[in-house]
Amino acid sequence: MLEKPKKTKKRKIERGERINYDNCYLCENMERISPESSHTQLHEAYFSADRQLSILYGMVFELCDKHHDTRSLFSPHRNRAIDLYLKKEAQKHFIRERDFEMFMSVFGKNYLTDAELELLNLETEAERRNNES
Repeated sequence: MLEKPKKTKKRKIERGERINYDNCYLCENMERISPESSHTQLHEAYFSADRQLSILYGMVFELCDKHHDTRSLFSPHRNRAIDLYLKKEAQKHFIRERDFEMFMSVFGKNYLTDAELELLNLETEAERRNNES
C-alpha cells in the first residue's frame, strides 16, 4: 500500500513596507482624485510564483474596490495597461531602495523601457548625491 506524501506547509513571508498606505494608489496617482471608497484591499504587484516575493519586498499596493474588484475593467486583474503600470511602479520603487541587478536576480524580468531606466538612474544618482552633501 502506498503512503500519502506528506504535505508541506507554505512558508509565510512577513509583509515588507508597502508602497502606499490607507488610500488607493491608482485613484491618487493615475486619476488624481480622492478614492471612491475608504475601504482598500492589498494588491501584490507580481503574482503567481512571485507573489510571496512581492510581499517580502513590500511591492504591495492599496487599491479601492473599483480598482481591485476582479469584475472591474479598471482592475489590474482585467486591464493589462493598469497591471503593467503597477509592475513598473513597483520596479522603480525596488530599484530606488536597492538596485537593478538585484531586481533582475529576484524577479528575472524587466518591465521598464531603456529610457525609463536611464531616467530612474539619473534620479537616484542625484538623490544619492544630495543625501551625501
